[in-house]
Amino acid sequence: PPALELEEKEWLERTDFPIGLDVDGQFFPLEPEFDIFGQSDVVERFITLFKWTDDDLELNLFPVLKPEDEKPEGGTGNTHPAYGPVLKVFASVELDADPPNYGKAFEYYRIAAEKGRDPEAQYNLGILYANGQGTEKNLLLAAYWLRQAGEANFHDAQATESQVTFMYLDENIRTRTAREVFQAAIDYYRTLFGMENAVVEANALIDAISKYYVKEDENKDYVCALKCFRAMAEFGDSDSAMYNVGLCHLHGWGTPEEHPAALYWFDRAADCGNEQAGERRDGLIDVYRRGSGNAGAKNLLELLALWCRTGMPEVMHDERKSKYWEAKAKELICDGKRK
Repeated sequence: PPALELEEKEWLERTDFPIGLDVDGQFFPLEPEFDIFGQSDVVERFITLFKWTDDDLELNLFPVLKPEDEKPEGGTGNTHPAYGPVLKVFASVELDADPPNYGKAFEYYRIAAEKGRDPEAQYNLGILYANGQGTEKNLLLAAYWLRQAGEANFHDAQATESQVTFMYLDENIRTRTAREVFQAAIDYYRTLFGMENAVVEANALIDAISKYYVKEDENKDYVCALKCFRAMAEFGDSDSAMYNVGLCHLHGWGTPEEHPAALYWFDRAADCGNEQAGERRDGLIDVYRRGSGNAGAKNLLELLALWCRTGMPEVMHDERKSKYWEAKAKELICDGKRK
């Protein structure tokens, strides 16, 4: 096998790949820090692994371990620290092939990560998931394995996990509905932390990424920001997000300027105790009254009542609010007649 034909100095002189993204947006994996020639007794016990198929690998790894290493302290029969060092070498050989055999490297890293709990294997498994090399691209599982490596303080796993998490959410925000965006954030906490009810955490995560889209530069992306706000407003009951959705519709940020929609979301936020939203709601109605009289304000409220009754992309179907705004419109008519 190629790995066993290499000279010792060739192994020892190998250096780590750089960390980060290359010009094609692909992550670089790390090579294993394992001195195969300094572990000749271990190598002799594992040399037969080169003759086994992938299906045989997990089944036959334990019999060649030293008897005293049969089970890790406090562990179970399906984990062993020896998985990591050896399988990382095999994975490195597959990555060095021309062309690289990502499929086999993925399987070696997977077993080393799952069975050996090896941080470096967990990191590289996350990288392969992120790049879609040797497996289908899955940024959520990439973030999971990078988180595992980061908990062991491996290299820059924590920073890479943050980057992959952003990529995971950004991809969902750009291609999916607000409901699906919020579910993606829920799935993130369920997968990485085992949390079943993470509404608060999902709101915080989406809020953090929304700030990226409206950062102080010329490249603001209000379309994505609005998707974030709408996800938090509809499915996370965030009054600040409701207020921000109202602002977007008021000013035409990431959406056409729609004052009925702005009024709806300001009112929703005010119902949740957001005083600033209440002031915006009342101020918008006053603008219409000053500009077009009670008749102009009445038309605004009646249009919003219709939208609430039928449901619109900008406004949720809401029978209760439809009746509320119809009543408010009638109050304006009565007020006008009294005057």
